[in-house]
Amino acid sequence: MPGPGPQMMYALGSGTGLMRFSHGRFTPQHCLFYALNAFIGPDLCSFAEWMASFFPPGTAGRRLGGLAMEFVHHPFYYILVLGFPFSLFYAWLSRVLLSKGLVDTVSGVSLVHFDCF
Repeated sequence: MPGPGPQMMYALGSGTGLMRFSHGRFTPQHCLFYALNAFIGPDLCSFAEWMASFFPPGTAGRRLGGLAMEFVHHPFYYILVLGFPFSLFYAWLSRVLLSKGLVDTVSGVSLVHFDCF
């Protein structure tokens, strides 16, 4: 998969389509967090592995970077390692952004963690 920029553009494009065809169930706020997850999500551990490559071979830092990459790019481990914590973070961020007036929703209600998950 390409880098985080194209992944974010794919998410914005498909999110725009989902907003159009979901009849209000997929809002711009959903699209924002969908694109943010596409930017941060899977490539976070690629970045960690790249940072760990600066450690000497055989050290704990190098092994930790490889282990992070292995866990996050597994279909089930991604949900447990990053999916659930990110969903809680995005729900909190949704409440904060909505209370400060930085995002607007039709209903005026922030996203819950299940929506973000």
